[in-house]
Amino acid sequence: MNEKYIWNYLFRKIKNPYGVAGLMGNLYAESGLRPTDLEGKYEKRLGLTDTEYTSGVDNGTYTAFVHDSAGYGLAQWTYWSRKAALLNFAVEKGVSIGDLDMQLEFLAMELQKDFKTVWNTLLFASSIREASDAVMLKYEKPANQSEENQERRAFFGQKYLRFFVEEGYGMDPQKVIGIASGEVGYLEKNNNSQLDDKTANAGINNYTKYARDLDALSWFNGKKQGFAWCAVFVTWCFYQAYGNAARAMLFQPEKDNCAAGCGSARGYFNKQGRLFNTPEPGDQIFFWSSDMSKISHTGLVIDVDNSCVNTIEGNTSDGTSIIANGGAVCQKRYDLSNKRIAGYGRPDWATASDSGDQKGGESSMSADYSAKVYAANEKPVNLRASASTNSKVLCKVPVGEYVNVVEETNDTWARCAYEGYTGYMMRQYLLEEEPAANTSSGTVTVSRAELQEIYDRIGRILGKE
Repeated sequence: MNEKYIWNYLFRKIKNPYGVAGLMGNLYAESGLRPTDLEGKYEKRLGLTDTEYTSGVDNGTYTAFVHDSAGYGLAQWTYWSRKAALLNFAVEKGVSIGDLDMQLEFLAMELQKDFKTVWNTLLFASSIREASDAVMLKYEKPANQSEENQERRAFFGQKYLRFFVEEGYGMDPQKVIGIASGEVGYLEKNNNSQLDDKTANAGINNYTKYARDLDALSWFNGKKQGFAWCAVFVTWCFYQAYGNAARAMLFQPEKDNCAAGCGSARGYFNKQGRLFNTPEPGDQIFFWSSDMSKISHTGLVIDVDNSCVNTIEGNTSDGTSIIANGGAVCQKRYDLSNKRIAGYGRPDWATASDSGDQKGGESSMSADYSAKVYAANEKPVNLRASASTNSKVLCKVPVGEYVNVVEETNDTWARCAYEGYTGYMMRQYLLEEEPAANTSSGTVTVSRAELQEIYDRIGRILGKE
């Protein structure tokens, strides 16, 4: 079966487990997740099996694909213009009409282009039922739209969510750990200057980019710049990995009631029964003060062995002792028996989806391709030190220049290299160039914008549903 492959593909696109599960439940109801599935009643009517129908379309012996009204493929495409677009897409890719990758790519493209309301619901749904109903009623549009059928499709989606959440797909603690690891060596600043530079303007006044970024979101119950920042650092790492979903994962209340102290953070876990004595990677570790009277420090568990727990902590310093307000991001190691360890808060990885804006919080993907810088106003585009419009501008890249994209950080930002600089650029200013089909004269490349123009022309010729 194709469940895991389809889940992973859709999660990379949608980045919301509820949206992925709601869509997959519908696809299962339509086709059993089989890309070569021919609608049942048409197998008898046409006298063709799934395999025979697919082969006939591929080799040209069956020519009625577009207008036969038979549902086909993952989404059971039925209406003539949508089937024509699917067929043209397969021909353009040079693959079978039943190719799974082609159908998944077409599905995502069709949803984003022609069913934008459904796509946005998938991105920001806060429940499986919300996502499933949007797909069923506004995209698939089956004849049976009863409440019973809506519940049935949502139930299928729930099964996929339960299975893949339990397996950890899309909710990986290593994402948070990877982000924290990249911050090791950062020093707090003397003032608001050079916040994105790891070591410049080092001082003792508790100024950091972590507080700046979360203050800009009004994350806590007041501004936290200039205050002790160990708990702010942990929250920032979760936000970078999962966006606004970090609040639910860390059991933090809404901003007007959300404190930034490490004692409050421990209390949020404890209230939900999520404070444990045995650590796991991704846990938030808490420490007692030296007199054991209060919670004085916190960090992130990155690894555990038989005798020790390894952490990355903000606002500490090197060495084997527990140090609060040390001014740096450091990797540390403690005996599991250390009496000052006050427990481990375990995030709710199963709810790592968000019903709001996920700026800076979607899953990142490694990449390696060239992209042309584009701006409608023809002005140079900023390459920044971090994925924030408030961060330092490393350089300005002229329109028409090419950058190397090394990571698709989220739907808004990409990490790019240009003339010795490596930083972040908004993806709306990047036109990726992809290889098209090989020809006798070599490999031809066309941009995404040019491909989209081709699709639009096909749509105008064939008509739309």
